[in-house]
Amino acid sequence: MSKEYWETVKDDIRARRKIKFYFGQAAVPGTFTAEVYHDHCPMPLSVVWFGFSGLDCIQIQNSFTFEYVRRAGLRTYINEKLLESYPNRYILSGAGTESGEAWMKAAGYKKTKSGWEYRRKAK
Repeated sequence: MSKEYWETVKDDIRARRKIKFYFGQAAVPGTFTAEVYHDHCPMPLSVVWFGFSGLDCIQIQNSFTFEYVRRAGLRTYINEKLLESYPNRYILSGAGTESGEAWMKAAGYKKTKSGWEYRRKAK
């Protein structure tokens, strides 16, 4: 597919058009997925694998965004959906990659002894 096609898909993603969000279950017991699809693509464009830790933590195990649609806000969208779906939990992620760390900082995660944590701001 052409670069122009993927730019159109990225525009759809940024505008939250033609995308669908789903929760799923991975093949590993206790591991769940948060997935985003575009109407014209048969596979998820971004996936986060996660589990629950204790009564108040969502633990991110891994994440992937399809190369051609990176920097369109998919990982941020999944983060928003996790927080919306689990309002009484914070998010904990491990070390991540260099580009993942850049995103975590930009998204408001803080580096702690446990890893990268995202906690809602007190109201």
